[in-house]
Amino acid sequence: MATFTKSLWSLYDTLWKARCSLLHDPDDINSFSNIRLNDRIRMYYDNPRLYLRIGDIHLMDANLDDRLIQSQGQKRQWLSVVDERARIQREAHDALL
Repeated sequence: MATFTKSLWSLYDTLWKARCSLLHDPDDINSFSNIRLNDRIRMYYDNPRLYLRIGDIHLMDANLDDRLIQSQGQKRQWLSVVDERARIQREAHDALL
């Protein structure tokens, strides 16, 4: 019985850590406040060529002020696309090194 109890506690600990890592993931845009969303958007607008390929610059067609007044849902959708494009660009760059 003691082994079974230890196994349950071990499973509980593993699940708790997985839950906490999902809830407190610093890069999870679904948990961002509006201020943090705006900061992340400004980061991309300040230097888009640092994060995106030339072919992805169309993602910056809206001016910054218009982007910042969008709803949080729209900001999250836009950031998920831009984050993914930036990740692809970063991986392509790293592959060349």
